[in-house]
Amino acid sequence: MCEKSCPVSAVNSKEKTVDNERCIECFRCINECRLKGIKYGIKPKSEVKFNIKRRETVKFAFAVMLFASCVKIGSLFLAENIKKIKEIIVPPGAKNAQRMLDKCLNCNLCINSCPNKILSKANDKFGAVHIDYTNGKKYCDYDCNRCSNICPSGAIKKLNMEEKQNTRIAMASIDETCLNCGNCINECPKGAIKKLEGKVVIDGTKCIGCAKCYSVCPKGAIKMFSIKEQETI
Repeated sequence: MCEKSCPVSAVNSKEKTVDNERCIECFRCINECRLKGIKYGIKPKSEVKFNIKRRETVKFAFAVMLFASCVKIGSLFLAENIKKIKEIIVPPGAKNAQRMLDKCLNCNLCINSCPNKILSKANDKFGAVHIDYTNGKKYCDYDCNRCSNICPSGAIKKLNMEEKQNTRIAMASIDETCLNCGNCINECPKGAIKKLEGKVVIDGTKCIGCAKCYSVCPKGAIKMFSIKEQETI
């Protein structure tokens, strides 16, 4: 019953295991189990008893040292993660990288539903689902909003097609190696790219960061950049 009730097939009743990476914590399995055979949480460790008075001085000194070390390590860790977050591009409707990190359950339903396979699982770079345009020069399909419709946690806000097509998730930029071939002009769904005085340029007010131009550039002259906050254009 627990296996049948799981919407993401995370329960294996035969092996009596739950795939916690896939689990979205909906608790349907717990509600279905009449014998309370599934529980949620961490099994408590056995209590360790010791004489506080005898160790009070040592513990205090150790606590001070540990606190100082944690502050230093924590500051370095925070700075490094802030830097990584600034480089992250998240799906349309996620708003920003920090919100995605806070709300994403890593159920990977959006990854499985993405037709162009641009979504990447959580990794050492970012602890939640995010967009990776570099893997095979892929792009976000202009006429697709599947990820926002399937997200169970609200990490990716539901967007209708019009809202999705007008949500800026990144920005494209063209460098000096451009061949002026015009491939990107023909492929841009927003008409944000044109030739001006013989050079290909991007209108930043129209670009939504879908990376369709990036995917067709033969020279690799187009680069994709993250933005601090998604916006409607």
